Amino acid sequence: MYAASREALAQTRSALSSALGAVSAGAATAASAQAGSELFSVVEVLDGQRALRSALADASAPAAGRQALAEQLFSGKVGAEALATVKAAAGQDWSAARDLVNSLELLGREALLRAAADQSQLDTVEDELFRLGRIVQGIPAWSRRSRICRFPQPASVSSSPACSTARSPRSPRHSPDRPSAG
Repeated sequence: MYAASREALAQTRSALSSALGAVSAGAATAASAQAGSELFSVVEVLDGQRALRSALADASAPAAGRQALAEQLFSGKVGAEALATVKAAAGQDWSAARDLVNSLELLGREALLRAAADQSQLDTVEDELFRLGRIVQGIPAWSRRSRICRFPQPASVSSSPACSTARSPRSPRHSPDRPSAG
């Protein structure tokens, strides 16, 4: 991710944080979980619509126009927190349209993890992810196509050939029959 996209991600993350911070303490967990889920829904839409993804990330178009497009498309379909995040993302200048989508997915994960933290469930989430990783490692067709070394690992692991074929964070959506770039 180039500098423009990193800055855009930081601004969009700030918008999500502000939107979730404006929610009352009693509703914060539910709002975080809902925003995370809805951001994944937006990512699904943008994944399937290249023209829309490009229109929302087109730095040559005015930011206000891109934000208006995001509002027109997603207003009433997602909650206020997710909408504020998508509009903020659309108003940023991204190095590539794919960076916008990847960033929304990342922020969706962060929102869900925030909800888990609010419920003191991070240990459970970590355990479930570890178990899932073990299951995926045990299925050769999946482990070949979904090697992601995004978490800090010992030098001996991160430099191994097993981690040299990192894939998109959306690996579960890549079917085993469809080759993915990388």
